Amino acid sequence: MPINVTFWCMPEDEAEIFEFIEKDDRVAALLLEYEATVQAEELCPPRQLIERTNCERMFLVLKCHFDEVKFVQYEKGGKTLFGIDAVNSPVVSFKRSLFREKNKLGQGSVSAYPKKLIANNQELVEKSDEFNKWAKGIVSHIRKKTPNWHEYKNYRISERGSKAQEQGMELIF
Repeated sequence: MPINVTFWCMPEDEAEIFEFIEKDDRVAALLLEYEATVQAEELCPPRQLIERTNCERMFLVLKCHFDEVKFVQYEKGGKTLFGIDAVNSPVVSFKRSLFREKNKLGQGSVSAYPKKLIANNQELVEKSDEFNKWAKGIVSHIRKKTPNWHEYKNYRISERGSKAQEQGMELIF
């Protein structure tokens, strides 16, 4: 079962979230897919990846665990691509809460799997304590930054997001 949080937050909130995440200089970001496997030298902080690619989704990884990231190869549109096996890799999946249209804020989410599958005997085992503590810390911080609740109660909203919603901004899934 993953640990996760689903939320809406304003751009100012996102900046504060990434500032918190990047206080740990071991954190790097990865895109969801690549045309070739990624080398450790290519890793960069999340905000740098956003500036470079304007990605909506990314994986966060502690650089010291990068060699444990499991890449999977697949075909898409006639191209060979490499993605990340999120269940079996020490990564946190991060989907940004972005405006989809003017005055329509899309939902964000963060999730991580605390266990990985051992294929030979088909059992789940805990990922490292270091990874799980770090991942839970990110989810906990985002929960603190998004203290308000959407009407469905499973979705969180930042204070700024709630104020913008009161002024007519629409929250979309």
